[in-house]
Amino acid sequence: HLDAPLFFLLECKRLLKRKGHLILTTPNALSLAEWQGYFTKENKLDYTGHIYSWHRKSLERLVKKAGFGIVVIENISFFWKRNYLLRAIARIIPLLRPNLFFVLRKP
Repeated sequence: HLDAPLFFLLECKRLLKRKGHLILTTPNALSLAEWQGYFTKENKLDYTGHIYSWHRKSLERLVKKAGFGIVVIENISFFWKRNYLLRAIARIIPLLRPNLFFVLRKP
């Protein structure tokens, strides 16, 4: 949704109090749902409005470039309530879960 994600993070950092926290969530570009989309020509996640795709390392680099410390990085599942196979695989391999969850801290 952001044309300039680095600018957004820098603005968040400017507005936060010292040692303030920022929570970010975004779809995971390396998730099973993404891979499923490559093979079935159908993406199971709704990325309407997303300009950039992020995976764990690319988002980690961006938030560090903005000067944030990282408190928590998790791969989480918001979807797949009915797809038991994808849920089981994602439980075994968390990096394949459909969403990234970051808690950041301003120095």
